[in-house]
Amino acid sequence: MVGLGDLPGGSFFSVASAVSADGTTIVGGSDSADGTEAFRWTSTGGMIGLGDLPGGAFHSHGYGVSGDGSVIVGEGTTAAGRKAFIWTQAGGMADLQTTLIDDYGLAGALAGWTLESARAVSPDGRTIVGFGINPWGQTEAWLAVIPEPSTYAVTLAALSLLAVLTARHRRRARPADAPTGKSS
Repeated sequence: MVGLGDLPGGSFFSVASAVSADGTTIVGGSDSADGTEAFRWTSTGGMIGLGDLPGGAFHSHGYGVSGDGSVIVGEGTTAAGRKAFIWTQAGGMADLQTTLIDDYGLAGALAGWTLESARAVSPDGRTIVGFGINPWGQTEAWLAVIPEPSTYAVTLAALSLLAVLTARHRRRARPADAPTGKSS
């Protein structure tokens, strides 16, 4: 058995919530100088605080981690209340709903929803589950699948090409007997 410690500042308190499939990364929450904070623990780096979402009281907690520890999900606090987060080494902590809308174009699927908490993530880091408020104001479980970057890029490129080809076709496809405005 190994104690994981806690974050500096605040009272001594930490809770582990999930472990990566490869066993190298543990996530949870710990008291820090700022308040309760989501953490990522590895045997080589120890416990590292992940911060919180901007606005509101400082409070975050990590609930799920991908198989290799590269993606962490949980909840943080904003001025609008509790919100689900996603964390990556490259991007840090971000509002999951904003990420799904801005980076993956899922505004239609998320219309009327508030994703309050992400509780688990698949081993590949692309399927996330949690709970939130649905468009009818009820608490409901949700599942979000992050599109593969290559699939998303190919789809956007194909749609862009289709728009260009359609515009060109419309300019060229004028009927031969269309009125020209000249009288004979």
